[in-house]
Amino acid sequence: MNIAATWTYGLNLMKCHFLTKEIEYLDYNIKNHQVKPNIMKVIAIKKVPTPKDVHQRTKS
Repeated sequence: MNIAATWTYGLNLMKCHFLTKEIEYLDYNIKNHQVKPNIMKVIAIKKVPTPKDVHQRTKS
């Protein structure tokens, strides 16, 4: 914390997690030096219905 104060960096302690085994960052889970996509996001993408025709495919 002294280094952060010396360089005038602010730390938001509500957002800081120290000594945790797993963190979520930008929709990825990082654990044991492995980066994996968030499983909830993967499930949500798999639930999206596939388009049946060209018009459904081009809709945004």
